[in-house]
Amino acid sequence: MKKFIALGSILVLTIIGACTAHADSKKETNQEIPNVLLNNDKVKDSDTLIKIPGGVYVHGKVTITENNKEIATLDSDNNPDAKTLKNLKLSGNLNIVEASILKREDGSVPPIYEMKLGQDAYAAGVWDVNYGGIHYTPYAYETTNPSVDLLYWISKRDSMYIGGSEVWNNPTHGTVVNPGEGTYINPPYNSSAAWTYAPFVAGASWYVGNIWA
Repeated sequence: MKKFIALGSILVLTIIGACTAHADSKKETNQEIPNVLLNNDKVKDSDTLIKIPGGVYVHGKVTITENNKEIATLDSDNNPDAKTLKNLKLSGNLNIVEASILKREDGSVPPIYEMKLGQDAYAAGVWDVNYGGIHYTPYAYETTNPSVDLLYWISKRDSMYIGGSEVWNNPTHGTVVNPGEGTYINPPYNSSAAWTYAPFVAGASWYVGNIWA
């Protein structure tokens, strides 16, 4: 298991040079399907998937917001660029569905976008191992059914933290999820994200789902 490194300084959220995405799709080749979508009892081969900016794979109905303003509503079951996981395993290629979202991957600042996951919706991504330091998921997540407010997180091939915005600026206070483990989280302010420090295992990935059982 990777040892987490304590971070002494408070992280400051700085957004530089926002660029608006177009409302079309572009082709991306040589993609790596997140390992966390494979051999996962929460995921079926028949699940439809789309890919959005930030390298995030999404299944189901989701709404993306910034500062409580709705940016996009997506549904993988009704999207022409969607593929089933079974087909994606065969082709390995997926169009990126763009919807006025900043071009950013997992990075060193907490997420500025929030993704509201409908019932049985989920998202997954692969950590960037090309640079050191802390990495946050490109989006924070919450459910569309506030009576539940439980999200299920899974980590594959490397450990990670998860937590709500109350700990993002003091990230070692998050909940540790070890490789191959999953856990439910209900943060005080409903929205949660994942982060890791210097991921070094190729294919290390994460999953979050609005899954009840």
